[in-house]
Amino acid sequence: MCGTMVRALAAAGVKVAVLNIDVKAAETVAGDIRAAKGEALAIQVDVLDRQVLERSAERVLQTFGGATILINGAGGINSKAPSESG
Repeated sequence: MCGTMVRALAAAGVKVAVLNIDVKAAETVAGDIRAAKGEALAIQVDVLDRQVLERSAERVLQTFGGATILINGAGGINSKAPSESG
């Protein structure tokens, strides 16, 4: 579902970063977007690793100047997930 949303946003001219623990899956979506003349960046990320998330955010900032829309497709409830408070 997230891939569909990201492709639709890209088709509307939005620059997108595709973050996934499976970098091949991220590259597939980003490659589809680039093939359709959109702008996309694929990043491998483990959402349970705060440092990786911070590096990923910095890469998006450097590449696109920031983020306006966030679609969180990481599923599940995990007590180890980074949060604003911890």
